[in-house]
Amino acid sequence: MPKVDYTAEKKAALEMLTPDDLAKIQKDYPLKKVRDAKIYEVLQMGFSIKVVSEISGLKYAPVWRISNYGIKQIAENDLIKIQAAVEVFCQQIENILNQRKEGFDDV
Repeated sequence: MPKVDYTAEKKAALEMLTPDDLAKIQKDYPLKKVRDAKIYEVLQMGFSIKVVSEISGLKYAPVWRISNYGIKQIAENDLIKIQAAVEVFCQQIENILNQRKEGFDDV
């Protein structure tokens, strides 16, 4: 069986994915469920398991499991809760920055 060259596919994946997407699929991304969901999404774009494993830094087997079993292990509620928590956090940061800005405007 001839060896397949994935260079063009890897280059296409790197061009297509945003820096945020690339950060989320990395092996050391702290939220495993979010990482796995993003990897599944990238696999659904048509990229091979080999390319996704190379880009993410994960071994072939975990990416293969994600591709075959999907994100069934990730409850939809978990992702919704994470997204809601991030939105609340961002809103709190925005409020703090606005308060500081108003404090500087008064001076």
